[in-house]
Amino acid sequence: MRKKATGYALLVAIGLGSLFSCKDKTNNDKYFYNALRDTVAPKIQINVPTIGSLYNFGDDIHVIGTVTDLEVTNKSGKLKSLSLDIYQYDPANGQIVKTLMQRDPNVDTKSGFTFSEKYTSAVGQPATIYCKLMVTAMDYSTRVSQDSVLFSITP
Repeated sequence: MRKKATGYALLVAIGLGSLFSCKDKTNNDKYFYNALRDTVAPKIQINVPTIGSLYNFGDDIHVIGTVTDLEVTNKSGKLKSLSLDIYQYDPANGQIVKTLMQRDPNVDTKSGFTFSEKYTSAVGQPATIYCKLMVTAMDYSTRVSQDSVLFSITP
């Protein structure tokens, strides 16, 4: 009976020690992400397409780049969402005509992500269309960054 009681007491002591140990780490450890301390918006780098690129109808248009997030300088943050959209764009009035591609890669809780998507343009269009790639990233502190590239598709 005495061994059994000692065993239970030991288990309770270990459990309480673990509980207090975890509490201290989650609340006070500077290495855990904290959205309230997050002062840095995600950073977007678009490698392809480049500004003013010219494609032919039927070409594969690759969308390649990276998005990274920091909580504060030199400390990783957490991305919440990423949106990669290609729109047909009217340069005369700056308006979006229609959506050509929409991708939402899963970046949830990642501090960085390399995106690589492909859009195949339609064949047989009679005139040049102007396109806008829009990349939008949001982190868990709801800071949002956007970047865009204009390019064209010709017959």
